[in-house]
Amino acid sequence: MSRRGCNAAGGAQPATAASTSPRVRTPTKEQREAALARAKGPDGVERCTHCDTPLDRQAGKPNSAEIDHRKAFVKGGQTTDSNLDAACHTCNRSKGPKELGTEWTPEQAMRDHERCT
Repeated sequence: MSRRGCNAAGGAQPATAASTSPRVRTPTKEQREAALARAKGPDGVERCTHCDTPLDRQAGKPNSAEIDHRKAFVKGGQTTDSNLDAACHTCNRSKGPKELGTEWTPEQAMRDHERCT
């Protein structure tokens, strides 16, 4: 008896004509730069789309720049320019797969920011 999705020898079944290519979760460098460019304010500073905190391109900080899926990837959101926003690490982790406006609001992130400082 074979497992679902595997052939009798235990390997993956070959793709069929009806299958589609896997979705891509990680934005390309171009998509990342486009999201960060959209996040620039009139002062030229990249800011979090959710809390307006200036973003830092250095990883490991509460305000480190990350790219957030507006509609969560795990909920069917695509990795397309129209679904990507620049966010600080704190907001992106606070939001997670929640839907902006109904399951999560920037006010929740502000409480998380207070805990980080």
